[in-house]
Amino acid sequence: GYTSIISNWSVLSVNVQHLDDSSNDENIFLNIRLVSFPSDTPSLQKIHQRYSEERFIGCIIRSTEYWNEYLKHEIGHKLYVLTSTNSSSSSSSILAWISIRSRNGRFQICDFGIDLEESYILGLTTSQVLSKLLRVSLINEGIQTDSRHSNFRTYDNNNESIIKQTVELHLPTAIVEEMKGQNDFNSECCKWVDWSIDIYNDDDVGWMYKLFPQNMKGAGNDDDGDDTNSCLDMQQIAQKSNLLHLIWPSDSF
Repeated sequence: GYTSIISNWSVLSVNVQHLDDSSNDENIFLNIRLVSFPSDTPSLQKIHQRYSEERFIGCIIRSTEYWNEYLKHEIGHKLYVLTSTNSSSSSSSILAWISIRSRNGRFQICDFGIDLEESYILGLTTSQVLSKLLRVSLINEGIQTDSRHSNFRTYDNNNESIIKQTVELHLPTAIVEEMKGQNDFNSECCKWVDWSIDIYNDDDVGWMYKLFPQNMKGAGNDDDGDDTNSCLDMQQIAQKSNLLHLIWPSDSF
């Protein structure tokens, strides 16, 4: 048989004119550019391992070949990386990346990663990093983010033209919780979120996993004993490990 498992996703409204376009301060220069394969792969792979593979159940373990041969062609044309360059050094390092897509009248994060340790050292929160990356990604999607042209035309589910000042962003709930834990995800500090519109849940319920007998070779056994009538269940694994389930849309092949 099969069992289903829920991936927790949320929707928040983005004030596009408040997205951050600053790029540097006294000690560091920040730059956003399109990804470069294969030169960026080692950094992306390392950050992805820490940010996603070690934190989420179901997350794809990405090899070098997977980055260079699959993701390059799947999202390479719209995967933007945020780099930092120290004032005392000419070398730059990748801090984070994002890829988004337009879907069902809103935008969805297809792929995201951030070096939380390095960002903390630089005094950058996930909210600040996301604001910078979203601005460039939305411009690439045809959304004008400056205050003079913050209104834009889009279409609802009935294909009727409407004018909007905000866009909806569909993102993993884990990112929302991460931002909440960094103490600047509020109306005072985080202007790019439209706080007049509630953040709401819109989970991904479409993931099904086959149940494997626990006595099956390679499946392992329950810690409580060898029960040949029981099965390995992804939901039970998630509960025991206390990890959330997440498969990035970029891996949904």
